Amino acid sequence: MPHARIGPLESKPDWPAAAGRWTAFWNDEIPRDRVLMSLRVQRDCRDYPAPNPPSNLEAYHTDLDFFLKRRLHEVMRFEYLAEAIPSTWISITGAYLGILLGGRLKPMENGVVHSEPCIRDWSTVERIGVDRRSRWYDLSMRQLDLLCRHADKFVIRMPDFHGISDALCSLRGGTELALDLHDQPDKIQWAAGQVGIAWKEAWDEAHAILSRVQAGSCIWLGMWHPGRIEVIQEDFADNLSVEQYREYFLPHDRAFARSMDRTVFHLHNTMMRYQKIVLETQEISGGQFSPPRASGTMDALPISTELDMFRRLQQAGKKTWYLFLDEEDTR
Repeated sequence: MPHARIGPLESKPDWPAAAGRWTAFWNDEIPRDRVLMSLRVQRDCRDYPAPNPPSNLEAYHTDLDFFLKRRLHEVMRFEYLAEAIPSTWISITGAYLGILLGGRLKPMENGVVHSEPCIRDWSTVERIGVDRRSRWYDLSMRQLDLLCRHADKFVIRMPDFHGISDALCSLRGGTELALDLHDQPDKIQWAAGQVGIAWKEAWDEAHAILSRVQAGSCIWLGMWHPGRIEVIQEDFADNLSVEQYREYFLPHDRAFARSMDRTVFHLHNTMMRYQKIVLETQEISGGQFSPPRASGTMDALPISTELDMFRRLQQAGKKTWYLFLDEEDTR
């Protein structure tokens, strides 16, 4: 299938130039005039006003007319500077892979969704795979198709799959999964392999749809690649030791990563100890950081507290990407 052309976007007319710098970043050819930057500022958005939300919480996620108007408003109310990517995605975020695999979707007041566990007994599970008969699978495909009709306005991100441990947490429940690692480790190894295969299958399917209208791939971290990129986000692993993650989940994350051109490990505030995984794993291209936080609080610490980690990763040839959302995070 021929690649779609990289052209100007209504939300960012200079997108071809920005995409060129992203390509140079991945190819280690970025000019030394400045680092890659992603900046956005609010602008007038009268052509794309905020829609009135449905009164029903489920309709907030499922009403296609509201979905499109909300996504257009969210993107078009900003001006995108430097290498910022004007991007949006489907409404099922935070637990998408678990929901595709059979988890029960639970809409939340804050606009995200969670998945209620559906596996009560591993002895009843013969396989784990994408459930294409699910209404949520059907909804996500219709939302992707709808976004594709407006691909001249923005970049469409890959869905927020999360990683293998997070999908299993969605299917089994956090406490139960933690106990399973001790009581039924062979079942978890088997299940992790099944989820890894399903993750690639679902990723390929979504990417094939998006490739009809746009080049490359974009992830929620605000990063774009001219080929295939994915974030490895294992929030459940925050409850594990690095050694447990390395034993149970890393082999399957590595297998998935080999199907990508680039992968970035999500090193959120309390997972900085996983930098050693980024350093030692050839298939992981780099790490994405969030603002450091004081122990036991969510108070932001100066960025300088992470500089040594930045240097270690860069000296090892890894990419680093720092994601902050407010002024406090830039200290």
